[in-house]
Amino acid sequence: MRVRVEAIINPTEDPEKVEKAVRNLVGEAVELRTVRVGELQTIVGEGEGLECLKRLKHLLRVRMIRDAAREAMMRSISGNTLTIHLNRHAAYAGKASLTEPYGECPLGPITITVECESPEEVVEWLTEKGG
Repeated sequence: MRVRVEAIINPTEDPEKVEKAVRNLVGEAVELRTVRVGELQTIVGEGEGLECLKRLKHLLRVRMIRDAAREAMMRSISGNTLTIHLNRHAAYAGKASLTEPYGECPLGPITITVECESPEEVVEWLTEKGG
């Protein structure tokens, strides 16, 4: 299972704050780097396995939004890929809030992409009631 996280750093944003928001979702399990293409900077991280998603799982449990998150994530599966868009302001505050790619998040979301044989099982694990 491969996990990738991305967040654009807008010119008006502090890169350290964007990195903190991303870290709040994936912890230290994903190695982050900043990529620059022209004027655009993006924080990108990649990792392997469920360890990369443990922090997100914890945040979903704490916020008690597992049922709504399960429904939204199941809709975001395409083939062997699960794409999760999270609100960067909520992430900075240490909370998980799913969003549309550019819905209520004018600066853009933090996007987590999971590629695996069974994305449905990953969603079930992220949102399971037991832990």
